[in-house]
Amino acid sequence: MVRRSMAAGAALAVCLTAIPASLLAQPDWGPPEREGRGGRGCEMIVYRDADYGGQSQEFYSGEPNVGDYWNDQISSVQIVSGVGAFFWEVGFQGERFTAGPGGYRYVGDHWNDQISSFRCIRPTRAR
Repeated sequence: MVRRSMAAGAALAVCLTAIPASLLAQPDWGPPEREGRGGRGCEMIVYRDADYGGQSQEFYSGEPNVGDYWNDQISSVQIVSGVGAFFWEVGFQGERFTAGPGGYRYVGDHWNDQISSFRCIRPTRAR
């Protein structure tokens, strides 16, 4: 059993070295400032400005195209429940970042004003 685990680990290490470091880097969103409220399903709130400022919009499943008003304008996010995937391009395409329940006061320099679509990838249940 130990040999099999070591072999699997070695195979994973070989696979990971073939992936460019830029694809393995995580965005600088930082940890959530608080946990979500533990709602049922998915609930996400996006904001035009950092620190939950400016206009906001609540979503329950996601958007394949956030539209002209929201496209490349999102700077902070609250994920009330569920796990969300955020994408640079419409149609859930391009660079992707996954985030769980919590508040993200600033999505980071790399992701600021870059989000064009997002969706719920794992709903959560109320506790």
